[in-house]
Parts: sequence; structure tokens; C-alpha cells
Amino acid sequence: MARNARRERWGSDANSLFNVPNSIVPHLTLPSPPPGAEREFWIAANPMANADDYLDVTVTQLEIRRPAAHAPVRAPTMPRSIGFQRAVEPTASFYRYLYETVGEPWLWFERRLLDDDALAAALRNEKVGVYVLYYGGVPAGFSEIDARPEASKPKDSTLLAYFGLIPEFIGCGLGRFFLSATIEVAWETFPADRLIVRTCTLDHPAALPLYQKCGFTPTGQQSTRIPDPRKAGLLPADAGPGRILPR
Repeated sequence: MARNARRERWGSDANSLFNVPNSIVPHLTLPSPPPGAEREFWIAANPMANADDYLDVTVTQLEIRRPAAHAPVRAPTMPRSIGFQRAVEPTASFYRYLYETVGEPWLWFERRLLDDDALAAALRNEKVGVYVLYYGGVPAGFSEIDARPEASKPKDSTLLAYFGLIPEFIGCGLGRFFLSATIEVAWETFPADRLIVRTCTLDHPAALPLYQKCGFTPTGQQSTRIPDPRKAGLLPADAGPGRILPR
């Protein structure tokens, strides 16, 4: 799909993402990308020399509408206590721990493009909410809601920018409660009438079914090729989908 068509379909406000010199090295000198458009900014700046340096990815966009009424989300019965709490202005180091631990098996790299000052500024924004799932007092996952008007999303929506579990907690029965709690807090905290999320074929295979079980409906799909962030030095060479740590 053409880049302009992609922006129109997803409603991105980033109109000048692709006028970036190809010589920029992303993890050393890349300027701060527009909010919510880190992936597109980096891809445009970094064409790779070899076909093997790219990954074929299919991205599915889903949305859920604000319900007229909804029941409170109840935590499942588990051997240890479960907590769900907003991290108010988290430090860059704590956020990076969450983002990199949750995202490395699935090749998340967008937030790695930001230096600490740019990341801290994003996290201080009142329209960005970072929520942490705790199990027995231990961080088990995090989600991030982005309601900034300039974020890469349709104007009348809020974006579920990130959602995931720390690898050791995948398969423990926490995912559905965690996602439901995140949806609930999106309705309570941010004014938009719909919540948007995007998942891709690099994510956990249960991600798309989980979103649908919690009420999200697919609204579009796109196949694309992205530079492999491992080849660019943004992620360890052994990172990748399916690398889950045993409990």
C-alpha cells in the first residue's frame, strides 16, 4: 500500500514523516519523531541494503466503541494478589524496563528511538497513561493509552499504544483481566468514544483473538515490509517472536 494511502486509512496526522535523510543512524542521531509515529519515521529514514534485512508484517487495526453501560472488571481468583495501577510520571528507566522486557520477544522498537529527555516528556503528558499490572507485588505487564491529539490515530479516538505481559507471566490467566481493566480505565479517564489498537504478525499469536474476545472489532488490515530492527542494532540479534522465558 502506498504511504499516502496508509496515512489516510489510519488517520495519521504525520504529514511530513518521509522527508528524512537516508543517512541518519536511528539509534545514534535520529531526531525525536512525531508522537505516535516513531515506527513510520524510522522506516522512512532507514532503507536497508539487502532484501534479507526486511521483515514481512501484516498489521490489523481494531476498535471498540464506548458502551452505554458496563459492569466493573473483576480480577480472577489467583494464588497471589493482583494489582492494576497507573504509573504517574514514571521514570524513563522504569518505563524502559517495562517496554523492553515486555516488547523484546515481539521486536518492539519504537520507544527505543527516543532519548531519555524525549521519552520523559511523552510520559509526563497528561494525555498519556501508563498502567502496570502487578502479580504478588511484581510487575507482570504494562499498557499505555495515548489520547494526544497529534498521535498517530483517527482524530475522534484514543489509542491503546502498547499492551503486553512480561514473558514469565504469559499463559498464567492474567491477559483478559488486564486488557479489560485497561479498556475500562480508557473509558473512565479519556473522553473519546472509541479505542483503537493495532496488532501485527510479529506479536503473540493470542493477541488478536484476545482483543476480539474483549470486544474489539477489526476495521482494516495492511501488509508491509519493515527494516529488521535487529539488523539495525536497535534490538539484540537473538530477540524475536516466540522467545518466551520459562517460569
